[in-house]
Amino acid sequence: MHRQTWKLSLLVLVVATLIAVAACGAKQESGTDFPAFVYKSAESLQGYRLAVANADMLKALPCYCGCVRSTPPHKHLYDCFINDDGTYDDHASSCDVCVRETKDAVQWQKEGKSLNQIRDLIDQKYQETGDPTDTPAP
Repeated sequence: MHRQTWKLSLLVLVVATLIAVAACGAKQESGTDFPAFVYKSAESLQGYRLAVANADMLKALPCYCGCVRSTPPHKHLYDCFINDDGTYDDHASSCDVCVRETKDAVQWQKEGKSLNQIRDLIDQKYQETGDPTDTPAP
């Protein structure tokens, strides 16, 4: 019986170590320590990683999720991920629109589209989704 307890303890230790290593690997990959709410889903994590890496672009794009009605109102897509004081906003962790817009914008940028073209594509694709933020054109 003592031998079974020892084996179970070893198994728990191995599993805990694997989980800890996997969690550290995810954070090391992005180079950023995110708050727990970012890890709500793989989509959320991808959105925050892209937002951190593409801040200037997202600051030039409106968000169509309706966050313009937030208090305080969001000014652009980047506000859905990062607050003015540099802390992470939990809004995008639960908002599919914010994450989809970000993924689309980054994909279009990879395809060689200009910021103005990306803005036009975002406006065309998401205009029926909700009220946009009051983001000046680039």
